[in-house]
Amino acid sequence: MTRNELSQIFYLGNELKLWREELQTLEHRMEQCGRWPSGMPRSGGVSDPTGELASELANCKLMLGCKEVEIQIQRNRVIKFINEINNSYMRQIIYLRCVLCMEWENIATRMGGGANSVNLRQAFNRYIKESGEQ
Repeated sequence: MTRNELSQIFYLGNELKLWREELQTLEHRMEQCGRWPSGMPRSGGVSDPTGELASELANCKLMLGCKEVEIQIQRNRVIKFINEINNSYMRQIIYLRCVLCMEWENIATRMGGGANSVNLRQAFNRYIKESGEQ
C-alpha cells in the first residue's frame, strides 16, 4: 500500500467535513427560504427556489453518505494492510497515524516508552520506503 493510499482516510475525512458544512449551509438557507418580509415584492417568475434548494439538500445528503462509505472502504483496506505487518510496533504506529489520523506528537504520547514524534515519523517513513511502496 502506498503512502498516498495510507493517507486517504485523513483527506476523505476532511472532505466529509466540507460536505457537512455545506449541508448546514443548505439547511440554514432552507429555513430562511420561507420567510418573506411583508411588503417586499416577489418575483413573478416560474422558478421554484424551494424545490431547487430541496434538490441540492438531497444531493448533499447523498454525497455525505457516499463519503462515509468511501472512508469505511479505505479504512478496511488500511486495516487489512496493517494486519499483514509482522512488526507489532509498526502496526501500532501505522494504525494510530493512518486509521485514527493522530498527529505525531499524540502518537508519541500514546506509544510511551521514550518515543518521540520525530523518531516515530522517521520509522514510519523508513518502513514505507523499505516495503517498496511509496
